[in-house]
Amino acid sequence: MNTLELADQLVDKTCQHFGIKRVELSRRHRDKPNKMLIVQTEDKSRHISTASIRMALSYYLSVYTPIPVSVLGPLIGYADHSTVVHAKNKAKEYVETNDWVFMEYWLIVNKLAEEIGLSTEYVRVSKAREIVMAKNKFGKVI
Repeated sequence: MNTLELADQLVDKTCQHFGIKRVELSRRHRDKPNKMLIVQTEDKSRHISTASIRMALSYYLSVYTPIPVSVLGPLIGYADHSTVVHAKNKAKEYVETNDWVFMEYWLIVNKLAEEIGLSTEYVRVSKAREIVMAKNKFGKVI
């Protein structure tokens, strides 16, 4: 099974775990008035943040798979690649600060990815670009 099929399977398994349909994960889902869904379970109702699910998926898949962000966007439910990049950066910040609300979703996505066999051996390294600006003799940036 290739990485894209595993990523697709992770999205399906995550939706199944939270009790939502894949179409509800999409930002363009027209019947969804906000970013929270109320999912009725057997014993109680739970509030599910579809935005946090998308962020956790985008961060996991963009860091641990070689799938380009242009492909990840439609797979997760985003409109394009720029929203994947923004969500990835926001999720990274949440993970680094150990945000207790986001970490619930993040840990579940990690557990589900491990269950289906997605490896964390691959880690995407982003190249930091250093912009050096030259100044002229008057101190203005050229």
